[in-house]
Amino acid sequence: MTYYATKIDYDKAIQSNPYADVQLYNSGTQMKAGDYYLGNATGVNLNGATALTGKDRNETNVLFNQQSNNDTLRALLNSSQKDNSDQISQMYEQQKQAELAQLKQAIATNKASQQNIISNAPSQYQPLRDQASYNGYKNLGTLREMLANNGQQGGVNRTEETQVNTATQNDINTLNAQQQQVIDQANKAIADLEASGSLQEAQIVAQNAAEKLQALTAESNRIQEANYQRLKDAISNAQYQQSFNYQADQDSKNYGLQLAQLLGMYNGQPTQAAKEASQNLALNYAQLAAAKSSSGSSGTSLTQTQKSNNATASALSELQAAVDAGYSRAQIQSQIQQNMSSLVAGGVNMTTINNWLEGIQTSDEQQAAATATNQKAWDESSPLYKLTHGTMFGGLFGN
Repeated sequence: MTYYATKIDYDKAIQSNPYADVQLYNSGTQMKAGDYYLGNATGVNLNGATALTGKDRNETNVLFNQQSNNDTLRALLNSSQKDNSDQISQMYEQQKQAELAQLKQAIATNKASQQNIISNAPSQYQPLRDQASYNGYKNLGTLREMLANNGQQGGVNRTEETQVNTATQNDINTLNAQQQQVIDQANKAIADLEASGSLQEAQIVAQNAAEKLQALTAESNRIQEANYQRLKDAISNAQYQQSFNYQADQDSKNYGLQLAQLLGMYNGQPTQAAKEASQNLALNYAQLAAAKSSSGSSGTSLTQTQKSNNATASALSELQAAVDAGYSRAQIQSQIQQNMSSLVAGGVNMTTINNWLEGIQTSDEQQAAATATNQKAWDESSPLYKLTHGTMFGGLFGN
């Protein structure tokens, strides 16, 4: 969602809540449902957006803070810092596979070397066996030659031949045993490699899992800390802004009350003190007028005069409030009509008041000037103003 505002409301908004998306509004801005407009939306194409409008800019800013703070906190609760857990898991998986591949490659290389030893053993020992057989045959020939030289023409007897053949076979058997030992050692080396490889593979997997768990835990802690800090900052900002707005509202009210004490008006209405003062003033005027009216006649009793004075005072008080409030001509005429009997009873000359009303410019006609100068739009030289402000009696009371 986006908050749109003209310059003053915009400045107050971004100062109040820096987390909110606040944009300057202009005639070309296209808002939509879910957006908000700050301030008076008269003539603004909201297009489904919601207007947050207070009686003044301070109240509008209060409404903005309430809405935006709620939206900000809700967004923070529904969102979080980017979680890198998947990337971390993928990284450690790749590392594990690389280490396992390296291990398997080393094992395969060593196994191939041992298998070469096994496959090459027969060809390596066969020449040795052939040599042993040849040596046996040669030894048997030497034995026969030696016996012949010694006069034994009958040749080699079976015992001596058996001894030579046995020695030759022993040499061959020794070579066969050595070949088998080489093969057995190679097979054992292969088995050891496989066993060691399985162990190392298990160690790699376990070590990788431990390191990955540590990294994921650190990432989780980082995310929680970051989200906590963001939420803490947002709540602190919201609490500060609420306190600031409350204090600003209190200051505004206190200023209004102080101004009311000076001017006798609060929110466009006369204060009770002003009413009472006006009533007292009007009562004094009415008593004087009644005394003047009754100087040539004794037909009115004191009690009747007092009742008339009270009614007149109340009517004049309401006219005083209307004057100070800057009522329009139609509103004042209506009020005079409503209080006609009380005014006449008090001896007010209604012809003079009506003539005065015809000759004035009312506050609605002078609204721009009154707003700019903060002065009353009424002609203070008029009989009604002088009557209600105690500056004259002439022409308003009957002779």
